[in-house]
Amino acid sequence: MGDILRIGTVSNVNYSNRTVRVRFSDVNIISGWLKVLKNSPFIGNDEPPEDIYKTEKEGGHFHKLNICPWFPAIGDVVLCLYNPGFNEDGFVIGGL
Repeated sequence: MGDILRIGTVSNVNYSNRTVRVRFSDVNIISGWLKVLKNSPFIGNDEPPEDIYKTEKEGGHFHKLNICPWFPAIGDVVLCLYNPGFNEDGFVIGGL
């Protein structure tokens, strides 16, 4: 696996270490444990931010949210970046 950039499917996750194993079906290989890059939490919304935080007096309502950084799940397709060289460390840089 000399490629530096690879696309694969998450086959196993370790939430406490922020690592995953990825299956690369084109070469029928499952990676070692790859670190998932840290990223900022994000809540998608088409409304401008000031409209999200209306108070009850302004006619708004509230939902309890648990906001955490993205982390891939088993079955997610991800983009992996490897250090150059044979059998080197790699990272999951995002989902596709």
